[in-house]
Amino acid sequence: MINATVIGRLTGEPEIRQAGQSSVVNFNVASDSARKDRNGNPMTTFVRVAVWGNQGSFVQKYFHKGDPIFVAGEFSSEEYTDRNGNDRTTLNLNAQNISFVPQPPKNRQDNGGNDNFTDNRLDNPAQPGLSEDDMPF
Repeated sequence: MINATVIGRLTGEPEIRQAGQSSVVNFNVASDSARKDRNGNPMTTFVRVAVWGNQGSFVQKYFHKGDPIFVAGEFSSEEYTDRNGNDRTTLNLNAQNISFVPQPPKNRQDNGGNDNFTDNRLDNPAQPGLSEDDMPF
């Protein structure tokens, strides 16, 4: 068993589908590496993620393309045959833990050296975003 933690951004909208009696949500996460390519650009790793049950519903409701996300889970491999008849293997992350990644406010003001992060979306229900009643925990 190989466990992994990934912090990155969703590359597209999460997709839900039925798998027997359960639902599964699939999405891809792009994560930049500290390593650079030959041109000095950060190298990006793309990870395919599967989330089952209520956590999948949580992801589909609260996460969208471009949003930062924290995912921890177990890798599994899947073998398939591509359109050209070639045998392929893909590595997928079966998520066991999903959470938000805090982001600093976009219009940061001088706060006298106090760098504590607060999410103003929770304080102002008129502002688009989440309210405390919307939170699943």
